[in-house]
Amino acid sequence: MRRCIFLLIFLISVTAGNVFAEEGKENVINFTKIQEEYKTYSSPVGISANSSGDVAIGFEDHHINVYGKDGNFKYGFAFKLYGTYFFNMDDQNNIMIFNVRGDTCYYYNTDAELIKKKRFQTEKILNGIIKITIAKGA
Repeated sequence: MRRCIFLLIFLISVTAGNVFAEEGKENVINFTKIQEEYKTYSSPVGISANSSGDVAIGFEDHHINVYGKDGNFKYGFAFKLYGTYFFNMDDQNNIMIFNVRGDTCYYYNTDAELIKKKRFQTEKILNGIIKITIAKGA
């Protein structure tokens, strides 16, 4: 019985260690830039625009296409997440990926380089509207 308990504690500690080690990696969601327009039958999860007039459309299957003012495809992004995500473009033209399951927001520049990570909280307000609050100084 003691061996089973010891083995169980060992397995839990190894699993927890792997989870925390994964969180420390720079590109946890494997965010990459792609130069070919991604075409899908998957539903869009959102649309966002930046200060340059570029428009980004994000899809359920973890792809984002970015189009210029003229409507032509410029570049895209692909990434891997478990569960739902939201995205936005900030004032510095960075892509913000909100991993709802992990309560983390990842900021990537247009070259798909991780700028920073921040924690956030979600709160349902009314009729499916969700308020997102990003922690200050996180």
